[in-house]
Amino acid sequence: MTPKYRLVINDITGRHEFYVGAGLTLMDAVIKQGYKVDSVCGGNKTCGKCRAILKGGQSPTETMTDPQTSGWGLSPTNIPGPTPEELALLRKHNAPADERLMCFIPMDRDMEITLPHQSAQAQIMIAGLKTENTERDPWVKKARIEVDPSTLTDQRGFAEALMAAVPGTTGISLNALIKTAALLTGKSQTLEVVTLDQEIVDVNTPVQTLTEESQLNHPPGSDPTGHTAGHPTGHPTGQPISRPVGPFGAAIDIGTTTLAAYLYDYGTDEITATASALNPQAVRGKDVMTRLHYAASNKDGATELSRRLIAELNTMLHSLASQAGIDRADLLHVVTTGNTTMQQLLLGVNCGLMGISPFLPMVTHTLTTPAAHLGLSIHPDGRLTVLPSKAAFVGADTLSAVYAAGLHQQPEDKVQLLIDIGTNGEIVLSGRGRMLCCATAAGPAFEGGSISCGMGGVSGAIDKVDFSWPCGYTTIGGVAPKGLCGSGLIDFCAELLREGKLSRPGRLLERDENDRYFLDEAAGIFLSQKDVRELQLAKGAIHAAVEILMGMLGIGPEEIDQVDLAGGFGSFLNLESAEEIKLLPKGLMSRARVVGNAAGMGAVAALRSKEALKAIEAIKEKMEYVELSGLGDFQQAFIMKLGF
Repeated sequence: MTPKYRLVINDITGRHEFYVGAGLTLMDAVIKQGYKVDSVCGGNKTCGKCRAILKGGQSPTETMTDPQTSGWGLSPTNIPGPTPEELALLRKHNAPADERLMCFIPMDRDMEITLPHQSAQAQIMIAGLKTENTERDPWVKKARIEVDPSTLTDQRGFAEALMAAVPGTTGISLNALIKTAALLTGKSQTLEVVTLDQEIVDVNTPVQTLTEESQLNHPPGSDPTGHTAGHPTGHPTGQPISRPVGPFGAAIDIGTTTLAAYLYDYGTDEITATASALNPQAVRGKDVMTRLHYAASNKDGATELSRRLIAELNTMLHSLASQAGIDRADLLHVVTTGNTTMQQLLLGVNCGLMGISPFLPMVTHTLTTPAAHLGLSIHPDGRLTVLPSKAAFVGADTLSAVYAAGLHQQPEDKVQLLIDIGTNGEIVLSGRGRMLCCATAAGPAFEGGSISCGMGGVSGAIDKVDFSWPCGYTTIGGVAPKGLCGSGLIDFCAELLREGKLSRPGRLLERDENDRYFLDEAAGIFLSQKDVRELQLAKGAIHAAVEILMGMLGIGPEEIDQVDLAGGFGSFLNLESAEEIKLLPKGLMSRARVVGNAAGMGAVAALRSKEALKAIEAIKEKMEYVELSGLGDFQQAFIMKLGF
């Protein structure tokens, strides 16, 4: 029997006790209890974000006290100290002396921790697979050039001389030209030139990194920039200032429910900040079809939805810039991915026709436009690139995820399945020299919709259910339960199946007179017979769609080598519970890996390099779209897969 250790977590809501299995890191153990851990790198020990205060730990060689009693004494000295690698990251981020990085600590003993940076907000997946570090062809480049004094014999315009000094440059923007004229001294000087897709868009005098030695020449109470101590932009005297390298860009994954943004530094080739938020368009409908209807039935509906989204994106861009210590004007390029509806509503396009048969989108190719045209507050010459989509319901997020997960680079003898589960489940099956894709209307059950006590993945949602736990469940944010989100719903049904309280055909065998089974009667959290049927419809659609694609490729589930679960729902899904309810054909969950926000990582790759964008466009051309609605085989498979 796998040993279980006691984990006590102190958060903003109080003290909570859990039991977790061995073989996990402390970070994974905390995440499994429903907490949102700040981890840019996804537990790969590189970001230094997943910090906690260790209050104590009991050695695994010691006898555990009664697990039902509280107040067990733990000594921090029983937990091994940080490794040199962990210590270097803690120092790099100037972490308090009492904080540790959870990704470095094995869950091999009883522990008690405090989460000092935990907040009860929406559970939004940001981390994802790091894309292959290929050779770059960056959109944005920076070069230093030496400017010689003007001579009477060289009567070229300075703009022409500047372009000649920067290889590959084809033009210069008016803003850059005006700025250059203001910087010229008529003497020899060094200029820093920034190009965006071969056009000069910014010119500056180089800024030297200030060292501790240079700061010693300034009086106490001020820093070398002239700011006095206590000013919001001031810096502690005697400490070196580490200036951002840059130039910068941002990649944004625009989901129907959530938004995830990444700040990318072209100079260091790193993601330096992240931000997330809920999609503000939800006030006009939580799902795609409702928003399509709103855009079609209201004269300025698409414009309004675009305006709401742009305002939130500007807030997120401001957050990214603030985290990095830069200005939004330092952002030169923004790349967005998302489902086809979100991308077109971002542009303010009335895409209402996508909501009725034959579901035609207005545009599916890559679109690049001046960011200022949409009101994005970045560099005045900054650009927005909207990644391509395949079809009305197979969007840029799917193409981006395929790129990040590497389906386009696999050998022909390997078969790989990618699934992004939500209201609209996108599925890609790649192998045997083909890449098939489809979308299936799974309905809102996976996102808490159409469920009696359902809700999205926000604070108070029950996200994990285990009848062996003292409380039986956990909630996002560790607060009082308010309802069930999608992952909690699947856990709940899986537990009922294991306990024999739910039949395989889907009948509640233990229920009250109103066909309800209560998880927490005091909190009013229950599952109804109707809720079970809603889940069956959702999971049946996903299961049947996978079987249709397998049939078209001429393979069985045993021939699929790898299953990638993408997106927020897939990232928080309990794989054992998914196997129990038969979300996918038998055996596939044992080959599943969680790839997190693969769409976001694909967008970062396209922001990083033109070559990645070309690869995403090639994926679009290779993909074969399968329309399920007209297939009789799909309807039959769907009915056959409704049972558990």
